[in-house]
Amino acid sequence: MGKIFENFKKKLLEAGVDVASNKMTLDFEDTFLKAAEFKKENPYEKYNWIVMPHSAEGLAGGILIHAVPPLEEHHNLPWEEWYVQNGVPHHTVLYTKKQRKVDGEFSSSLDDTDHPKEVLGKKWYFQFEKSLTPLLFQ
Repeated sequence: MGKIFENFKKKLLEAGVDVASNKMTLDFEDTFLKAAEFKKENPYEKYNWIVMPHSAEGLAGGILIHAVPPLEEHHNLPWEEWYVQNGVPHHTVLYTKKQRKVDGEFSSSLDDTDHPKEVLGKKWYFQFEKSLTPLLFQ
């Protein structure tokens, strides 16, 4: 495995994505690493990976995993969330610009404690992905 894969894996481990995946009953290797294994580039290199509690009912582990692009790239790159609610795994992809497929809109106040501070105060358009694989590795 190459340096790109090892750096990506290290970043996820440092953020606690492996531990969070286990608490959420997601397979860390299959969900996050399998598709990254032979990539020549890491599109998530500048992303901030965040595991944080969430107040929604029925969340496995009471947490979400977030992949947040750098602030200067919010207009181009998606923010992604992974969670398991009522036993069903979810992967949500959010953009600040409307995409061809939109399942809904999300915006929050600046005092929201369920989402990363980097995404607050903006309107986001979301879509539910069928695949749990990070979007930029699909």
